[in-house]
Amino acid sequence: MERNDSQKIKILRWMQNKGSITPQDALTFGCMRLAARIKNLRSDGYDIITDRLEYIDNDGRKVSYASYRLRNQECAQTTDT
Repeated sequence: MERNDSQKIKILRWMQNKGSITPQDALTFGCMRLAARIKNLRSDGYDIITDRLEYIDNDGRKVSYASYRLRNQECAQTTDT
């Protein structure tokens, strides 16, 4: 199994178990190119939503980053209520 495939599996499991993943989350298992792996998963047929998030860093600058989640996870969560 290629490293990229292994990372895709880890990313997919993370989203299934925790709901969403950020680049910082992906670093915990050595994935330095989360956006590239997300693109691969989308090419494999997974419907993944990108949420753009922002925060203010310690220097007062606005920093933005992406968080990714599976669309079917969103639907499952909304139908449980």
